[in-house]
Amino acid sequence: MRLLLPEMRSAEVRARIARQSAALDPADEAEALAWIETVSEFDNPDPLEEQ
Repeated sequence: MRLLLPEMRSAEVRARIARQSAALDPADEAEALAWIETVSEFDNPDPLEEQ
């Protein structure tokens, strides 16, 4: 397997990533984070609740 990654020191790559980040919808990001937290809690129950 070979991974091709962008050169993060490149000004062009940094600008492209900044544009993509600025275009993200905050509501979509919040929904994604909520889902990740829900799944994380399901996969890793709180050890304090087991006592």
